[in-house]
Amino acid sequence: MLGEYENYFASLDFVLSVHDSSDNDDTKNLITSNKYYNKKLLYHRYDSCVCVDEKTLLALKNSTGDYVMLAGDGWVMRIDNVLQLLECLDKRYEIITVYNLVIDEYEDFYKKHIKTDRESNSLPDYMRENYWYLALYGGSVIHRDLIDRIDVDKMVEKYDGKGFIYPSSLAEYAQGPFYTAGLCSMNHNICKKAAGWFLNHQAMQIWTKNFYESVYLISDDRLDDKDRQFIISTANKYTGFLTFSNLLRWKTHDNFDYALYKKYKFYFNKMRACNLLQLYVALLIPKWLLKLTRSMKRSIFINGSQE
Repeated sequence: MLGEYENYFASLDFVLSVHDSSDNDDTKNLITSNKYYNKKLLYHRYDSCVCVDEKTLLALKNSTGDYVMLAGDGWVMRIDNVLQLLECLDKRYEIITVYNLVIDEYEDFYKKHIKTDRESNSLPDYMRENYWYLALYGGSVIHRDLIDRIDVDKMVEKYDGKGFIYPSSLAEYAQGPFYTAGLCSMNHNICKKAAGWFLNHQAMQIWTKNFYESVYLISDDRLDDKDRQFIISTANKYTGFLTFSNLLRWKTHDNFDYALYKKYKFYFNKMRACNLLQLYVALLIPKWLLKLTRSMKRSIFINGSQE
């Protein structure tokens, strides 16, 4: 992953900051031994007990430059494309949403709902359209003025443990103007496994209860109930998470079953992106059958690729 960024260091004007809260020195040693360390490559260390939400905002505060893009380790940013966008947008936009056209779902949303790169001055309208995507680290670029206004302690107290402190903090402090664009902005990091919330079987909690509560905690002077209801009712349609096909995938990987549905039923039913028949089928179909089908498909794929 770091090697791909090194290809950009010599020719492009940007800084890559690595924010590490691991309980060993592996990442630190890798970064500090790089020839670009303390030049184009910076390193920040946090105590391993620092929660991921607080670390997110601290990473923003400790960043450099007028514009900052928060990126997760599951992606490799196309710095050349992103910087080309910023060169065209010297208008002090506070948030630039960057829909990654490499991913089919994001490209489809951009073509259907955004259609063309454009400016917005209304926070409610902007959040209704983009809040769900702002949850993606790497899906936006924000201005230093907005970062400076964020009160870390206040936001951690309000949103800690929910996983959506970044888009919610933007909603709390952004003043505008805003911009939305679509381009090939990042590629998957092939060394990264699935998201932690998926591997830890927290998908239902994160994308129903935590998402719902994060949206409804946003201050009343920023969003009204109609704005919140719109975001809640459309988010999992846009992400595809609570659609029928994805529920089957979640169930195969122990992220969805009747017990989880019952536990998060209130939130799920306000956010589902499938009809009742699809929901009942997803609940009733045996998990062992889904896992068997998946194993058979993988076996066929492997055997076919070897012929």
